[in-house]
Amino acid sequence: MKILVLGSGGREQALIHSFFRQGHIPYSYVKKIPDFQEIVALVKALKIDLTVVGPEVYLEKGIQDLFSSLGLPLFGPSKSAARLETSKAFAKEFMLEFQIPTARVTNLQDGVVVKADGLAGGKGVICCKTKKEAEQAIEQIKIFGENYVVEELLEGPEISLQVI
Repeated sequence: MKILVLGSGGREQALIHSFFRQGHIPYSYVKKIPDFQEIVALVKALKIDLTVVGPEVYLEKGIQDLFSSLGLPLFGPSKSAARLETSKAFAKEFMLEFQIPTARVTNLQDGVVVKADGLAGGKGVICCKTKKEAEQAIEQIKIFGENYVVEELLEGPEISLQVI
């Protein structure tokens, strides 16, 4: 099976390593600003069986929707479903609406987490012990945009899981 992995970070390298160990032929493709037509042309030229998306920006921009419309297999959610990852505010509203356990949204106070609302490359979450730290965190988070979420700080293990 020929698999194209989009992206160049640690997540993508782990995927490539895993696919290689399973006997698949992994390809890696890196481009700062995704040109979806270029990616589609590459997929067709290499006769790729499955494209796997690493960076969320591809999903936010709707690559799954394009690939689906062309009948090309791609692992990743549609643009609308990707909002659960690309917008912390949307994800919080979704979890509250469907009664999925989540940290409560709160005001600035001691013991909170400040999260950038959009994509921040894993750098958009700051845990704050004091209200002053939270105020400073909001200023730091603004490099990712003006919108943010403040929620209670929960301690304990965390897990992320993606399944094909």
